[in-house]
Amino acid sequence: MVKDVESRIEIFRDIIKLAEKRRKFVENDQEYTKEDVALDNYMDNLDFEDVKVLQTVMYLGRDREYNKDLSPSEIYKEERRYFDTNGWVNKKVEANQMLEKTPLDQYLVNGLKILKVNWEK
Repeated sequence: MVKDVESRIEIFRDIIKLAEKRRKFVENDQEYTKEDVALDNYMDNLDFEDVKVLQTVMYLGRDREYNKDLSPSEIYKEERRYFDTNGWVNKKVEANQMLEKTPLDQYLVNGLKILKVNWEK
């Protein structure tokens, strides 16, 4: 449910900020080790359910394949059901699925827009 997302809005804000910083370094061919470590450390401190919620929103925002006739809550449920059905490996593997994506911040922002979740302060 979108409540799963809304209850983690601070996590989304933090991840988006860290991922955006990293992406800008990558796009400018600059060293981004410090930013990568900060994002990795932040992700390490999340619990597995947080990672699952983030990943669900990330893929929704990346692929943008969803039924536009559904409510935001139904869109999230459908996307999450897909991942729950296909199985999750473990927190580290799932977190790495996100960390390897340079436009992670953009995917998350797109996913939040699809779900009509206002994440900006």
